[in-house]
Amino acid sequence: MNRFRYLIVIIFSLFITYTNAQGLMQLRNRHKVKIPFEYLHNLIIIPVEVNGTPLNFIVDTGSANTIIFALDEKDSLTINNPKNIKIRGLGGDYSIDAVYSDNNQMKISNIIGLNQTVYVVIVENFDL
Repeated sequence: MNRFRYLIVIIFSLFITYTNAQGLMQLRNRHKVKIPFEYLHNLIIIPVEVNGTPLNFIVDTGSANTIIFALDEKDSLTINNPKNIKIRGLGGDYSIDAVYSDNNQMKISNIIGLNQTVYVVIVENFDL
């Protein structure tokens, strides 16, 4: 029985470590929150602030990372610790240019996420 308890504690500890790898999402001053959204062409779109810049995000439960596409020239997004990279796996056999950024703050309604990693795709006219 003690082995089982230790195993549960180890698994729980690994789960907590893994889920906090990108940073915490903290709910401020409430026990629940309502998140406004638009439902458009079978997509759920929510307003998100990244380092104070308001953007609209498509909710994609199949994506493990935060990826920002289609920034207009008028959009001015400040990201922390930018690094130019190439990414693959977006439906093609080729790589595209992107910027990797960590230690960002994201805000969804009253939920604040610290130390968030963001990828910004630089390709113009990228068709999802």
